[in-house]
Amino acid sequence: SSSSSSSSSSSSSSSSSSSSASSAMLASWISQASFDPPGLTVAVKRDRAAEPFLVPGARFAVNVLAEGPGARAVSKAMLRPFAPGEDRFAGWCDASEIRHGEESGATILPSRFLASWLECEAVDRMEAGDHWVVYASVLSGGLGGEEEEGGEKKGGKGKKGASSSAANDVLSAVHHRKTGSTY
Repeated sequence: SSSSSSSSSSSSSSSSSSSSASSAMLASWISQASFDPPGLTVAVKRDRAAEPFLVPGARFAVNVLAEGPGARAVSKAMLRPFAPGEDRFAGWCDASEIRHGEESGATILPSRFLASWLECEAVDRMEAGDHWVVYASVLSGGLGGEEEEGGEKKGGKGKKGASSSAANDVLSAVHHRKTGSTY
C-alpha cells in the first residue's frame, strides 16, 4: 500500500487444532479471492506472532471491524507490541464477551466491535517478499450486531448460502496509512 491508499482493518484470530494456543493480529491486506467456493487472501508478515498459525489446514477467524470508536480502540490495542504469550485482548475486551466460532474454534470479537466476521480454513500459502500470502476458504460468517444478550443470535446462522435476517447498515472501518511503511 502506498501512503495515499487505505485498507479495511480486520482482526484475525486463530487457534491451532493441535493445541489450545491462540494469537491475534491486525491485518490490513485482506481481499476476496473467489466466489465459488468463497475464498479470501490475507498477507501476513513473516515475523508476526500469528504467522505460524496460518498454515494449510489451520482454521481462523477474520473479524471485520465496524467504523467508530470501538474499531479505533481495537486497532490501538492490537498495534502495540506484545510479549510472547501475552493476552492480546486484556484491557479492552472482557473475556466473557468473546466467543469462539462453531466451525473454527477461533476468537470472534463481541458484536459491538464488528461489521462482520468470517470463519476460514487456510488452504495454501505462498512466499511474497517479507510476507506470506495465505489463501483460505470461507467456512461461515455473520454480521456484527447479530447477537443479543446471552450470546443468542438474532439472525441466520451465517453458513455458506444462508441469509441473515439481521439488519446491518454498519460500515467497516478503514485504516489510512500515514506512510507506506508505517501503520
